[in-house]
Amino acid sequence: MSENEGPSSGDLNDLQAKSIPPVMANQSVPPPQMHEYPRGNLEPPPPDETMKYLIPVNPSLWALISGYLGLFSVLLIFAPFALVTGIFGLRDIKANPNKSGIGRAWFGIIMGTVFSFFLIFWLLPLLMNKK
Repeated sequence: MSENEGPSSGDLNDLQAKSIPPVMANQSVPPPQMHEYPRGNLEPPPPDETMKYLIPVNPSLWALISGYLGLFSVLLIFAPFALVTGIFGLRDIKANPNKSGIGRAWFGIIMGTVFSFFLIFWLLPLLMNKK
């Protein structure tokens, strides 16, 4: 075989025969039955105290609303509402200890406070120039 020629068809057949794995006989194994699967504990684990700050397991509606208003408080108009609903959310959680959402309520309070100041400092000069 010269350098310009490719492999001959006999060489290709030998290469294919070596690269294809042999076919195994049909030895099918039945799938395992349902009772053979490990089941483990079917009850959910008890909620972790730190996870109550992030995952709303039994959320206070006020805290949930405050978290979303806190996200939209960068638009400035939602900031005071995030602040107020965050305070209501903390009061609701304190009154009902089985409710969660403390982290969302605090997020709404913090974002609402920060962007309420931005709103005041943005509106104050506009209102002063209306004379």
